[in-house]
Amino acid sequence: MPERLVPIRSRKRELAQVMQKLQHVVPAAPLLFQGVTRLQHEPHGWSLLLAVAEVGISVLVIGAFLRQLRSTRSRGEDDHDHHTAHGVDWIDLAIGVMLGIEVWAHWYETGHVKRPTVLMAVGIFVIGLLHGRMAARAGRRLALKIDDVGIAIGGRPFQNFTATWGELADVVIEPQQARLVRRDGKTRELNFQDLRNAADVRAALEGIRLRLAPPPDGDAGGDTAAAAPIPPA
Repeated sequence: MPERLVPIRSRKRELAQVMQKLQHVVPAAPLLFQGVTRLQHEPHGWSLLLAVAEVGISVLVIGAFLRQLRSTRSRGEDDHDHHTAHGVDWIDLAIGVMLGIEVWAHWYETGHVKRPTVLMAVGIFVIGLLHGRMAARAGRRLALKIDDVGIAIGGRPFQNFTATWGELADVVIEPQQARLVRRDGKTRELNFQDLRNAADVRAALEGIRLRLAPPPDGDAGGDTAAAAPIPPA
C-alpha cells in the first residue's frame, strides 16, 4: 500500500506557536502611542507620513494577532489550517514591516540606523514569506504515517512513536481519546478533543485496528464447507 499521511492538527500546538509571537506584538502598543503623539504635535511633512505609518502598522499587527488567536482557539476546523499549510504568515509580515518603521523612526529622530533591528526585520519578514513551506514540512513530520512496514507518529524530540505491523499490539479507541500500544509496552495517546481533524484521525485509527484484527474463525470454516464435495444422491 502507498504511504498515507494523516495530519495531526493540535489546537494546543497552534496556540503555543501564536503566543510565541506575543513578544513581537507587544511593542506595537507603544509604537501606536508614539504615532498618535506625533500626529498631534507634528502633523506635517515627513513627520506626518511617519506618524500615519506608525499608527497604521501598529493597528494592523494587533488586529492580525487577535484574529489569528481567535481562529486558533475556535473549536471547529476552519480556514486557519489551510492558511497555515499553504499561505504566508501575515503576523510575521506585519511585524517585519513594523520593525522597519521603528528603524525609520529612530533614524528620523537621531540620524542613526539600528542595524540589529534591520536584520531582525528582514529575518522575520522572510520567515513570514516562507511560512507555508515550513509549516508543510512540520506537518509531514508530525503526521500519522501508515504504509506496508507499519505506522509512525511524529512529536517532540525523543517522543516519536514508530511500530512495524509485527510490533504493534493494539489500538484502543475511546470516545475522547485513542491509544496505540506496542508489544514492548510503549504507548502513544491522542486526544480527540485537542485535534481539529479528529474525525480523520479516528477513521485512520479504525483502519489500523481492522488490519490488526485476526480473520474471523467462521471464514475458514466457510471456505472448508464450500470446498467439500457434494455427496451423490
